[in-house]
Amino acid sequence: MAAMTASLVFRFKTDSTFIIPTDWWITVGQASFTIALVNASIHALNQATDVDADKISKPYRPIPKGFIKPESAQSLAYLLYLFALSEH
Repeated sequence: MAAMTASLVFRFKTDSTFIIPTDWWITVGQASFTIALVNASIHALNQATDVDADKISKPYRPIPKGFIKPESAQSLAYLLYLFALSEH
């Protein structure tokens, strides 16, 4: 929420006035989508690197079960990071 508010404040601040345009929801949507991409990439990378611990504590997850290879999850994480950075 703080990232969305900050993006609104710094994007639409002109001199000493603050004007929120009628299409403010586009900025909020873009910020939300970027945050969701970063969050998904963090979780994918975490799953890819914690395979041994997850085999013991969380064996129901896709990587410990063998449905997804750790390399595939790591590639997905990097791809999501790339999309998040190119969102602007």
